[in-house]
Amino acid sequence: MSLRTTYLRHKNIFFCVFIVLISFAAFYLLKHVGDTEADNSLSNYLIADSKIEKTINEFKPSKVLGKKRLHLLQNQYEIIKYKKAGHLSITKMMNAYYFAASIVLLVLSVILGVLFIQVANTGIKEKTPLFISIFFTFLSLVTFFGLLIQVLNHKENINQNKKAFLNYSSVQLRIYNYIITDGKELSAKRKDTLNFNQFVTSINRGINKTNTIAFEITHENIKSPNDIIDYEK
Repeated sequence: MSLRTTYLRHKNIFFCVFIVLISFAAFYLLKHVGDTEADNSLSNYLIADSKIEKTINEFKPSKVLGKKRLHLLQNQYEIIKYKKAGHLSITKMMNAYYFAASIVLLVLSVILGVLFIQVANTGIKEKTPLFISIFFTFLSLVTFFGLLIQVLNHKENINQNKKAFLNYSSVQLRIYNYIITDGKELSAKRKDTLNFNQFVTSINRGINKTNTIAFEITHENIKSPNDIIDYEK
């Protein structure tokens, strides 16, 4: 093997590795941007939650809501708080990954489209080894990030966890309203107020209804090598 052949091979490897590193660096940079923007967007919402929690924790026992009853409601609110935090964490993570993967995939697809035009004009066999290496590197990256979005099922995971987060928030607001109105929550028939045991039971049902871990990874849309071969035939 001549020195020139070795040099060209190393040059091809260098450019391919460089493209891969730049792509993943851009992905993690965009993920960080997504995390930051999510924190900024949710800041007012979390401030409101903290004010509600402060009001509940500082509320003094009354004739209707004695010390034990108030403590039970505060404990329910705290349980929901931790469940909400889990769903919010998954939502933020999935949203950041989806944002980053989508932007990187878009840019890589545009570049790959330009390379496809070059290949269509003269054919892949007429291209230099460097061009061929770069072409297949971009093709591999586009395939990877495209499959990443499908496998992690970002949209479905984001929607399910966001729905659970908002449902838990609604239950917390019911607890908040019950405490500050000293037990004045109307029943479903809107004719009389719920007594304490009925209210606690309805809160537990609300918690149980939303009690789930929404984190789905799917691979159904990915074709196996045999499926690809059969499809091409």
